[in-house]
Amino acid sequence: MSQGNRVRRVEEMVKRVIGEKLISEVDIPHVERVTVTKVDMSPDLRNAKVFFSILAETEDEKQTIFLGVQKRRKEIRRILGREMELRLVPTPKFKIDNTAEEAARIEELIQKIHEDDRSHEG
Repeated sequence: MSQGNRVRRVEEMVKRVIGEKLISEVDIPHVERVTVTKVDMSPDLRNAKVFFSILAETEDEKQTIFLGVQKRRKEIRRILGREMELRLVPTPKFKIDNTAEEAARIEELIQKIHEDDRSHEG
């Protein structure tokens, strides 16, 4: 098996384990609003960048939830060690994935451009 395939397989495993166990085993307020969207493993499998989206009303609420996840990093790593059969347990580093918000903003701008074009035509 190539190293690239192994990295992708571990990325999917980390994504699945964190996605499932974050809600069921980690005590974080509003964790049900967190969705793991992507995991990027380092080639040596020691580090995992874990991207997730957060459904929140405000940016402050999003940051509060994010900090809650950050504070539980060691606990999440212990869960990874328990659930995955790897010699080295990857160290998770969390990042907020704003792709959905950025896509919505772009869609809104496109709609506005179309509305402006229609209003200038007539």
